[in-house]
Order: sequence, then structure tokens, then C-alpha cells
Amino acid sequence: MIKKDLVIIGHGIGGSVLAQKALGRGLSVLVIDQNFELGSSWIAGGLLHPMVFKRLTLAWPGLEESMACLEYYQNLESAAWHPGPLVRRISTLDEAHRWEKSTMDPHLTTLLTILDEKVPKGISTSFGWGRVELGGWLDVPLFLTQNWQALEAKGLTLSYHLAAENLDSYSPILTIPKYEAIEYKHLVLATGISAPGWKVVPSLGEIPFYGVKGEILDLWLPELELETIVLGPLFLVPLEEQGMVRVGSTYEREYTDSQPSVTEAHKMLSQLGTFLPFLANWSKEELFARVRGHRAGIRPAARDRRPYLGPLGDNKAGAPPGTLVMNGLGARGCMVAPYAAELLLDFIQWGIPIPPELRCTPRRCSTVTSD
Repeated sequence: MIKKDLVIIGHGIGGSVLAQKALGRGLSVLVIDQNFELGSSWIAGGLLHPMVFKRLTLAWPGLEESMACLEYYQNLESAAWHPGPLVRRISTLDEAHRWEKSTMDPHLTTLLTILDEKVPKGISTSFGWGRVELGGWLDVPLFLTQNWQALEAKGLTLSYHLAAENLDSYSPILTIPKYEAIEYKHLVLATGISAPGWKVVPSLGEIPFYGVKGEILDLWLPELELETIVLGPLFLVPLEEQGMVRVGSTYEREYTDSQPSVTEAHKMLSQLGTFLPFLANWSKEELFARVRGHRAGIRPAARDRRPYLGPLGDNKAGAPPGTLVMNGLGARGCMVAPYAAELLLDFIQWGIPIPPELRCTPRRCSTVTSD
């Protein structure tokens, strides 16, 4: 029988970061996933910064935690991580006033800068530019692939579509055909809302996740000569291949499937035309012909915009012993994952309580409201 401290089901951004951090703490780990390329993390934009632009305030979990998150990616020395400031296109007079006010806030003055010069080139704006000094971009597919390969090389992965019959409700043991039985101390469910294996524990469906469909495009636009990440109303990310730009992302609460939608692609391309003047005389067909990639996925999100973390509550009767959850990271999953992983590992190793606002309690699961 194989014995592991931690069995992680799901190798999206949450499961991947958790596995790396657990190994760094000396825990024995096994990651189980099948076709993680089909999960929502595979289509994540991967933009990291500490701001909520709608209100121009610091995002949860806060500045200190955000800085620790960015430091985590920096210390990996991975080709997937691209640190640097992000430029925000200010689109309204009200937003311009918020930027002016926020740059005088002592908590934000080192984070936000209003730019005088007209940058970046080729992009129009009537109200100027702001810059977030702390941030970067994570190539999530490359990050996940590198991590999986590193784990696989150590024999710490299992490509398998886990189902309820593989679990024992009364003992911490996994039984998988043609594989040695696995005894674990903790089983972490990090599979996302649409990934295979989400319904491994049927009672987990009681956690009130909702799905948000997101889509991104890769375009060949050498005319733009983009050199920095641009935010608003879409994000624009210069890719390593010259002339290639990643564009996104949609935010669809109502959807019928997880497949890329031509309609949504045309909506994004139409939005580009509102702030890229050189596209003014292009036809829809000409611009659509520049699409080199189009991906879609369903993000797991919580209505209070906080992840679900830690043991399943008392209302989750029937879950196997030692079952934990790390899910619902939402659109800011890349930014939240390192912090959430630390909290979960602190709980596992030293019994430090998970913050109440993140727990899977009956109260939270029944009274969640959007902030």
C-alpha cells in the first residue's frame, strides 16, 4: 500500500501550487488528474496585480499577501512568469478622478502612477493612462505543464478520472484498478467546477459555486507593436512570438456549454475596434482571419468572491475521512492560489484554523451574498 500525506485531486492552478508548496514543506504528495488541459485554469489570462479597478481599491486578500504571491512566482525562476507593471486604459472621467484621488492615498501611492505620455502606441483613450507598478503575467498552460512534468518525473502523478467508487466513506483509502491502494492523511478536492471528477464526493455539490465562462483569443497583430500589458476594457498581453497578442477575457454567467463561441469571439474583436484606431477600416472577416487561437472554460466562483478552503463542514456527511477542499478561486485564481495554499498547509501541519470567511460552513454555504 502506498502512503501519502496529501492526495490532491485536480491539477489546475490551485492543485498545482498546493502540490509544489506541500513538497517544499517536506510532505509526501500524489496529484491525480486526467486531461488537466481541459480545466478552466488552462484558459486563465494569468494577469496578476493587487487592485480592484471598479473601485480602485486593494483586492482581497491584501497588499502584503499579494506581494508574497508575486514573490512566490518570481522565486520559481520559471519561463512561465513575466514580471512587470501593467498599464490601465482610463475610460471615463469618473475613473480618471478615482485615479487622481488614489495616487494620493498613502496606501496606494507606491502602487499607482498616472502616466503623462501617450502610451502604449496605437491605442486610443480620452482620459489618459494609469500604471500598476506591482504585477506581472503568468503563462498558465506552460506553468501547469512544467509542474506536472516535474511531479511526473518523481512518480508523484496519476493520470486517472477519479470517481466516487474509488473512495471509501469510512477509511482514508483510495482504490484504483491496476494500481496499488493509496492510504492518505488528507484528500484535497481541487478539481474546479467543470473538470472531470468534480462529483467525486456527491455532497460537495451542496457548496454554492457558480460557473463563469471565460474565453480568450490569440491574435496576430504586428501592427500594434505591443510592448506592455494593457488592461481595459479587455486585456492585451504581448506574447513571445513577435506580433502575437493575447486578448480577453469574457465573463459569462449564462452559458450552455464550455466550448469556444464564435459569437463571443466577434464581440471581443468588435470591442478591440473601439480603442484600436488602426482597425477602423478593417472588415469583420479581415480581423477574424487574424485569430490564431481561441479557448474557453468554466471558472469555479463563489458569490462572496472568496475561495472555499479547509474541511468540509458538518453538512457534508458522507465525505471520506480527511477530506479538504480548495476551490472556487475564481477569476483571480493565479493571485489567490499561493495564499490559499499556505493557509491550507498551515491547517494541515499545525492545526492553525482556516479564516472563518473561507470555511465550508453551513452558514456560509446557505447565506452567501456578493460583496
